[in-house]
Amino acid sequence: LMREALGRFDITRFGETQLWGDCFDVLAADGAVQADVARLSPAVFAGVPMQYYAFMAMVSHRRGDGARVRAYADSARTQALEKISRHEANVFSYTTLALMNAFLGRADDAVQAGRQALEVLPPSKDALFGLEGHVALAQVYTVLGKPDSAVAHLRAALAVPSYLSAGRLRADPF
Repeated sequence: LMREALGRFDITRFGETQLWGDCFDVLAADGAVQADVARLSPAVFAGVPMQYYAFMAMVSHRRGDGARVRAYADSARTQALEKISRHEANVFSYTTLALMNAFLGRADDAVQAGRQALEVLPPSKDALFGLEGHVALAQVYTVLGKPDSAVAHLRAALAVPSYLSAGRLRADPF
């Protein structure tokens, strides 16, 4: 379906929809579009460098390119910390910080940032994005090689009605 969509409009247009997480995560794992992915820039991500660097870290992780994972994750982490220090942070600043810390091998910092995401926006306060902390912690624990902890957070995220579903998890390459 994503390949068909790309045949109808340019990959950079996905960023304009603000659905880049949904669309690009699938595309990142597809080797057929890697040349297009390589041409992306921060402008595609609504001009938010943190989102660009985090996405490129995810792509690099899926492609097994450890050096690029570290470089992009370090840049995304720096951007997230700057947002947090300027008090401009939202739940996505903390979820990005969590996963980037995990990519950088900063396990304790990764878990702490994931927990902060849950504090900033718990599921009880926001039915749509309140589960982002659980999703981030599931990803963090996946990167850290702790599948039982990852599954516990996925169960918590699936316990409330949201965009997350068992079908979506099966389709998610991460």
